[in-house]
Amino acid sequence: YTELQKSDCYSEYEEDKESDSEKIVRITKSTLGTSASYIVSGAGYTADYVLFLGGGVVVGLAVCSPVIALEGALDGNGRASGECIGRVAGHVAEVNVKNGMGKKAYSETRSWRCSEVDHISKGLRRVSQCFSRRGEHIKAKKQLNFILKDSLLKQCLSSDERKVVEGELEELERKLAL
Repeated sequence: YTELQKSDCYSEYEEDKESDSEKIVRITKSTLGTSASYIVSGAGYTADYVLFLGGGVVVGLAVCSPVIALEGALDGNGRASGECIGRVAGHVAEVNVKNGMGKKAYSETRSWRCSEVDHISKGLRRVSQCFSRRGEHIKAKKQLNFILKDSLLKQCLSSDERKVVEGELEELERKLAL
């Protein structure tokens, strides 16, 4: 929820200007974090496939043992046994990888892939402060709640900026309780 376009409080929204050095730090941090997240996630998925494919071969041998025995007794060429083991192993690996280390690593390193969004939050807080100064505390509260609930902002907001937003929200709730 934003009231930006319906009010003169819109003019309060202004993103903080970054110096060149701050911009370089932000871009470097984002690039390195994203790269590291994908490397860790990729290693997790690779480990999943190696572990589960190996386990899948063992399960495949067990499940396909009647086919292997029958083919051996008939002096077969091993093609049916190989296909059976491959299909079972592939299925076991596919099922287990969906909930494995790679998925967990990707989820756990999500914050590493975040862009810096504090400047957006600060701009939205200025809009909220404008509403608050005008006595429109409910609109101000909605603006702050937007910052805390928006999926990108919620995930990527720095802990310091989150504390500031939460503090301003608590102050507004006290005003509304009066």
